[in-house]
Amino acid sequence: HIVNIDISQVVIDQMSHKFSGRSGVEFLQMDATAMSFQSGSFDAVLEKGTLDAMYTGSRESIRKVVAEVFRVLRPGGVFASLSFGIPETRTELNATGLGSEWSEFRSVELDHASDAAPSTSNRLPDFEGEEGRVYYLYLMTKPS
Repeated sequence: HIVNIDISQVVIDQMSHKFSGRSGVEFLQMDATAMSFQSGSFDAVLEKGTLDAMYTGSRESIRKVVAEVFRVLRPGGVFASLSFGIPETRTELNATGLGSEWSEFRSVELDHASDAAPSTSNRLPDFEGEEGRVYYLYLMTKPS
């Protein structure tokens, strides 16, 4: 079962329509800084772009989201965040705010393929306009 949240009801309506008829996919309007899910509800949380957008404002909001993700993950659960932000600027991802820390925290640099031959390195497929862009995958595990 996949649960998707967004603060915008317009986005939720669009995605609900786009994926109507697909079982196991749910879209809910919700504020990521104050989620209504019970603690320990999820095995994994994936975030792509939400925190990057929030980094343009208050870092306190990011700390709240991270604390909420930590809360809704079951013990041993994984939080994955895909970002264009370099690790030195994403220190709030480690701020659970709950007197506990991630048992594992790591980042993986992902870059787009170049003219070089394909390799087994951390390369993303090449999309028009994305040449040379680097992304970071942050992986955090809640203690078991």
